[in-house]
Amino acid sequence: MDNKFSNLARRISILDRLMHKYYNRELSAYEIGWGQQFYVWYLSDHPGAPAQEVADHMHVDKATLAKNVKKLVGLGYIRVETDDNDKRVKHLYLTDKATPVILQIQKIHNNFYQILNRGIPQQEVQLTEQSMEQMILNIYHEVEGLGDEYLGEL
Repeated sequence: MDNKFSNLARRISILDRLMHKYYNRELSAYEIGWGQQFYVWYLSDHPGAPAQEVADHMHVDKATLAKNVKKLVGLGYIRVETDDNDKRVKHLYLTDKATPVILQIQKIHNNFYQILNRGIPQQEVQLTEQSMEQMILNIYHEVEGLGDEYLGEL
């Protein structure tokens, strides 16, 4: 039996679970976890982003976005403002309370990257990143029903 797929899929799954555990542990003092940190991180670079833009960037549906935004609003990390020109549009902003969270996320990103790549030459890390990006695009095209003409990136 050819185990190339099962070995690769199992390793990706293990890495994903370990990343979740690491981030959840390191963010526990802020009452957020793996999923919510992406929203905080995105809004730190895109203050006032419309909710739909955030959902599109995260590749999540409106319900998932609403659940995560509600939690982050409840914790005082995000505020929601209605657009002056179009009342259907909601803009998301980080609050001052989110500043230490952003600093912690940056620290976690740096530490995790160092741990993940420990003992691996930088050239191999770069090749792995390129290969994984192509794998993601391959599957993304298939799942989203995109043809070869799609040249965008995730």
